[in-house]
Amino acid sequence: MANSLGYSVFLSTFEKQKSYLQGVGKNHPLVFVSLHIAEEFSDTYTKDMHAMCDWLNEEGFRIVADVSTKSLELFQVSSVREIAKLLDVYALRLDYGFDHAEMLALAKEMPIVLNASTIRVDEVEDLVREGKEILAMHNYYPRCETGLDEEYFLNITQSLQAAGIHVIAFIPGDVLKRGPIFEGLPTLEHHRHISPYAAFMELTLKYHVDQVFVGDP
Repeated sequence: MANSLGYSVFLSTFEKQKSYLQGVGKNHPLVFVSLHIAEEFSDTYTKDMHAMCDWLNEEGFRIVADVSTKSLELFQVSSVREIAKLLDVYALRLDYGFDHAEMLALAKEMPIVLNASTIRVDEVEDLVREGKEILAMHNYYPRCETGLDEEYFLNITQSLQAAGIHVIAFIPGDVLKRGPIFEGLPTLEHHRHISPYAAFMELTLKYHVDQVFVGDP
């Protein structure tokens, strides 16, 4: 997984993204899909999301699904396990609404991705010891001046890696910016207006991040 590039796929821009994603999945890269973006909700949301995930799986991508308790309501299921099965996802990124016992139970069954900004290192020892694969993902930040600064980012990243957890961060794209703000989706604020290549190289070579995702579609 080290230093590989992942993608973010959004239901609202999926049709535009298909053209450059086609053929990219042969090496089974990870794709980040959020299942609780309010502006994407519609009467056909679950049907459309199912179709998108079917296409991604058929192309060879491994889906990291960002879930919350809101996702359970949308898919009318009682557990995120059911969502994982319905959409055939590789890993679940647990956003909010899950206690430690739920995380541990899920970690024993499949890869899980924790929120790097909210998880405490002293909470992850048993997850790392008993789980299949534990990752931690930093958030991306759509609004200017809300991204992380270097010192804070490094402290979190190094602490999690010392605990045996691979860390993921986002870089902005340079073609199709995601609305409604269109200011890029980086983890680090100083990456917001630099090239994706420069941001990728800095995350991997300077900060030693294990996995980089392009935040924008």
